[in-house]
Amino acid sequence: MEVQLNSRSGNNIGEIVERILAYGRITPTDRYCLHRAMLSNNLFSPEEQKQIKRVCDRLHSGLLRIVD
Repeated sequence: MEVQLNSRSGNNIGEIVERILAYGRITPTDRYCLHRAMLSNNLFSPEEQKQIKRVCDRLHSGLLRIVD
């Protein structure tokens, strides 16, 4: 599964986070995309950093379901 993760692709951080927060859950595909983005050499904008932090905070608070 090849996924592009730059701001010009259809799977950018903002879209991934928006989907996660809208459904209140994080899927294996969402986790894969976030993991791949974090391991890439691309730098995150301040807005992307804020969005990732929101997901992490909600995960730690139990406000997001992790689905398999």
